[in-house]
Amino acid sequence: MKRCLRFVRCIWNAGAFSATAFATRAVLITLLFSLSEALGLREYTTFLSGTSANLNVSWQTAATLGLIHLLLYVGFILAVPIFLITAALISIWNRSAASKPQCERLEKQSVRAERATSRKITPSPPFPSR
Repeated sequence: MKRCLRFVRCIWNAGAFSATAFATRAVLITLLFSLSEALGLREYTTFLSGTSANLNVSWQTAATLGLIHLLLYVGFILAVPIFLITAALISIWNRSAASKPQCERLEKQSVRAERATSRKITPSPPFPSR
């Protein structure tokens, strides 16, 4: 139980733009869309054509349920793949950055700084003499 709580706390405290956060959002949207499919909310998307799927439910309730399913569907189709691709790219980026030693990166930065300061600017003559 403690392990599960630690796992949930780790996911909850992940940075907003971390790979864990993007993957968590993708899983959450997938679970919510699956739940709406299991509950049969797809039938209520008929509000788009002006009909009601269930005559025992008011049109406001049917439209609200249909809109919830429609938004989850669009999120599942559009946002989930984007979130998963983003999470993969961020994790690849972090692994490649972690594989380079810190001192190597600092040396490259100092060499670049030295090159930038060592460049001498020689003034050119204003106009050629005749």
